Amino acid sequence: KLIHFYYDIDEWELYDLENDPKEMMNVIADPEYADVLKEMQDELKKLQEKYGDSEEAARALIEE
Repeated sequence: KLIHFYYDIDEWELYDLENDPKEMMNVIADPEYADVLKEMQDELKKLQEKYGDSEEAARALIEE
Protein backbone atom coordinates (compact mmCIF):
# COMPACT_ATOMS: atom_id res chain seq x y z
CA LYS A 1 0.00 0.00 0.00
CA LEU A 2 1.49 3.30 -1.11
CA ILE A 3 0.43 6.55 0.49
CA HIS A 4 1.57 10.04 -0.50
CA PHE A 5 0.55 13.01 1.60
CA TYR A 6 1.46 15.44 -1.15
CA TYR A 7 -0.45 18.61 -0.46
CA ASP A 8 0.43 19.32 3.13
CA ILE A 9 3.50 17.50 4.43
CA ASP A 10 4.91 15.75 1.32
CA GLU A 11 5.50 12.43 3.05
CA TRP A 12 5.47 8.92 1.59
CA GLU A 13 4.54 5.65 3.27
CA LEU A 14 4.75 2.12 1.89
CA TYR A 15 3.33 -0.93 3.64
CA ASP A 16 3.64 -4.63 2.83
CA LEU A 17 0.09 -5.69 3.60
CA GLU A 18 0.87 -9.39 3.28
CA ASN A 19 3.55 -9.31 5.98
CA ASP A 20 2.25 -6.29 7.90
CA PRO A 21 -1.56 -6.13 7.61
CA LYS A 22 -1.81 -3.65 10.51
CA GLU A 23 0.52 -1.20 8.74
CA MET A 24 2.95 -0.92 11.62
CA MET A 25 6.21 -0.75 9.61
CA ASN A 26 6.72 1.83 6.89
CA VAL A 27 9.14 0.20 4.39
CA ILE A 28 9.53 3.23 2.12
CA ALA A 29 13.31 3.40 2.71
CA ASP A 30 13.92 -0.36 2.64
CA PRO A 31 16.05 -1.24 -0.42
CA GLU A 32 14.25 -4.59 -0.71
CA TYR A 33 11.11 -2.69 -1.71
CA ALA A 34 12.75 -0.32 -4.22
CA ASP A 35 11.31 -2.10 -7.28
CA VAL A 36 7.83 -2.27 -5.78
CA LEU A 37 8.03 1.40 -4.79
CA LYS A 38 9.06 2.46 -8.31
CA GLU A 39 6.28 0.38 -9.86
CA MET A 40 3.65 1.80 -7.53
CA GLN A 41 4.83 5.40 -7.95
CA ASP A 42 4.71 4.99 -11.73
CA GLU A 43 1.16 3.63 -11.49
CA LEU A 44 0.16 6.51 -9.21
CA LYS A 45 1.54 9.01 -11.71
CA LYS A 46 -0.46 7.39 -14.53
CA LEU A 47 -3.64 7.55 -12.46
CA GLN A 48 -3.01 11.17 -11.52
CA GLU A 49 -2.60 12.06 -15.19
CA LYS A 50 -5.71 10.09 -16.15
CA TYR A 51 -7.89 11.82 -13.55
CA GLY A 52 -6.30 15.27 -13.67
CA ASP A 53 -4.88 15.08 -10.17
CA SER A 54 -1.73 16.94 -9.16
CA GLU A 55 -0.15 18.79 -6.28
CA GLU A 56 -1.27 22.04 -7.86
CA ALA A 57 -4.87 20.85 -8.15
CA ALA A 58 -4.89 19.72 -4.52
CA ARG A 59 -3.50 23.05 -3.34
CA ALA A 60 -6.10 24.94 -5.37
CA LEU A 61 -8.87 22.92 -3.71
CA ILE A 62 -7.46 23.56 -0.25
CA GLU A 63 -7.24 27.31 -0.88
CA GLU A 64 -10.91 27.51 -1.92
